[in-house]
This record gives sequence, C-alpha cells and structure tokens, in this order.
Amino acid sequence: MDVIQQYHKLNPLKDFDGKPIPDELIPYALPLESDRICRVIKKIIRCLYFKHFKFVLSPEIEISISTEPLTEVEVEKIVIEHKGFVGNKVDNLFIYWFDQQEKDGSIDWILLFQGGFKYFRATIKM
Repeated sequence: MDVIQQYHKLNPLKDFDGKPIPDELIPYALPLESDRICRVIKKIIRCLYFKHFKFVLSPEIEISISTEPLTEVEVEKIVIEHKGFVGNKVDNLFIYWFDQQEKDGSIDWILLFQGGFKYFRATIKM
C-alpha cells in the first residue's frame, strides 16, 4: 500500500468542494510537492509579465503565491475580462487576469485552470 493510500485511511482526502474522495479513486492520485508547484506558477507569472510588459523581472522581485478562495465576483471578472489564455481555443489549460495597483505598483494575477477546479493567486511586489 502506498503512502497516499495509507494517509487517506487516516485522513480522508477531499476534492475542491470538500467532499471525501472515494477509495476507488485514490490509486490514481499523484503526490505533488507544493513548493514545486509554487516555483512553476512563479515561472509562469514571470513569462506572462514579460509577454505583456516586454520587461524581464529581476530575480530579486518578490512573487507571492496563494490559493485563497475566489469570490463569485472575481470568477466572473476572470471569465469575462481575462487578459489571455494558455492553450488552444478548444482546450484552454488556463485563463488569466491581472491588475496593477496604483497605490503600491504591485500587480495581482489570478490563473484559473481548466474547468475552474484549481486556481492560483499571485502578487508581484514592485
């Protein structure tokens, strides 16, 4: 029995809606390191920043990542006012939205992945 199945027996894994994942689906679960996912999201944000602003962010620029829940207003804004998407028009991998804050120059980004089941917030502190 692998580590994920052992963990699931002690602390049932849940889906994005908080419902327990059925035991028969656990063998298909893949362990992912959150640090690695955050590093990939930061690289994506840096690439999108360059695409839109034609400027390479210094490695010293801080990018913070969060999975804080989105409000209905935010989801609507992303879907209607998104700045772009990654993937093709049929199978988008994710859509994204960003907004530069006037008060401190920081830029808030939201990446909404296919199906809307996973999203990430990122903030670039300038």
